[in-house]
Amino acid sequence: MAVKELKPGMVLAEDVKNFQGVLLLKSGTALDEKRIKLLKTWGLDLVSVISEEGAGDLAQTEKIIQTIKVLEHRFSPYNEDPLMQKIKEIGIEYVKWNSNDR
Repeated sequence: MAVKELKPGMVLAEDVKNFQGVLLLKSGTALDEKRIKLLKTWGLDLVSVISEEGAGDLAQTEKIIQTIKVLEHRFSPYNEDPLMQKIKEIGIEYVKWNSNDR
């Protein structure tokens, strides 16, 4: 989603890193005005979000966040392996896609 379209209450689906790969915000972080302003200040154009505040089931959103965190943890030993990182990205996309189906 475009950073300029973010609203408070949206939840990050993936870690946000700068152009040098430095972690800025962890997946599962709920966005507020301050964090949205920081994303704009850092010059980021796009981030991945799970949901808006009040949209969908909070328990389901929490389950998605936890699943994504597990994937990130399990794949963390392979941060230098492009193939494993692609597999992780596909897994995360599947989790998000599957959550929209329900």
